[in-house]
Amino acid sequence: MKIEKIISISFFVAIISLHGIQLIISISPPSLTHEGSVSDVYVKDDIAYFADRDHGLVIMDVSNPSEPFELGRLDEGKGSQIYVHSNLAYLIGNSKLKIIDVANPSSPNNISEFDASGSSISGMYVDFPLFYLEGGYGNFWIYNLSNPLSPSQLGHIDLDESIYDFCVSNDIAYVTYHNGLKTIDVSNASNPTELGQFGDDYYYGCVVEGNIAYVTGWPGYIDIIDVSDPSNPTKLSQFDEDESSILSSARSVIAFLDDTLYVIDHNDGLELIDVSDPLKPFKYAQFHMSEDAINIYIDFPNAYLICDEGGFLILDISNPSNWINISSILNFVITIVSIGVIVSLILLKLRIQKKKV
Repeated sequence: MKIEKIISISFFVAIISLHGIQLIISISPPSLTHEGSVSDVYVKDDIAYFADRDHGLVIMDVSNPSEPFELGRLDEGKGSQIYVHSNLAYLIGNSKLKIIDVANPSSPNNISEFDASGSSISGMYVDFPLFYLEGGYGNFWIYNLSNPLSPSQLGHIDLDESIYDFCVSNDIAYVTYHNGLKTIDVSNASNPTELGQFGDDYYYGCVVEGNIAYVTGWPGYIDIIDVSDPSNPTKLSQFDEDESSILSSARSVIAFLDDTLYVIDHNDGLELIDVSDPLKPFKYAQFHMSEDAINIYIDFPNAYLICDEGGFLILDISNPSNWINISSILNFVITIVSIGVIVSLILLKLRIQKKKV
């Protein structure tokens, strides 16, 4: 009877392993935290500028990625998005755009702030000195910030839809929302005009390279879209996540570098997708995280992964083949050992029964 119980337990362990229950162990850089909750980062000259939901702006020296240290901070309420140009940091916080002098990183100083035509600001894309801002219910503004003390509004368009993400390339703005992708001509900054629309699903993350737009959709896929004619975008292919779980949540974040898409999802870390042939995208690397990831910034060879629990992680992306997930290895070992135990015990039982006969 004892042997039967051991066989049952071993079989149960093997089944669990085969179904992919992973131990939370992985080889990775340490998660680096501080008091607060990071939402965005911009890296310039080995200095990282963090938008912090609790402290506004936090500045850290990351010249040694394994030992970053804080240089200074400016408590400006909530910070959600950050951009740095010259000695100025542009921080979206408390629904306003704050302009901060960071010439002395240990003592940042707020020099001005504004809202867009009295409305809240929730996102930005920068092609300095032009700032493309979004907020409210589909409001899209274009500002000139060449004079940070006196920003000037150039143009505005109301899209009548809540904007999820947007980027600008070659005088075309690409805007994702709950009914697909919109293209906007911003070549005349004083009169932006809508050109075209594609799709009817929820689109979230968006990045454009050349004549191709890459957008994350719900539930769990990436559409690769030809935008050479922005008035009539056409889909080239789709990377479907039937074989992976990285896009299991809606608001995936996406970045592009050297024919590779870097996609993060707060459920499962970082995934690398080769799009050198946009008709045949494929995944070639994945970095699992024990903490949820919500944002990414690439400063090659490092990627800064923003963690939902308040901190960040610096990951070397120069050689993804070095990423080793011990949990998967242990899973495999546990499965093989469990199966071996089952087989051995069954053979042992058969041998005992044969002797009794």
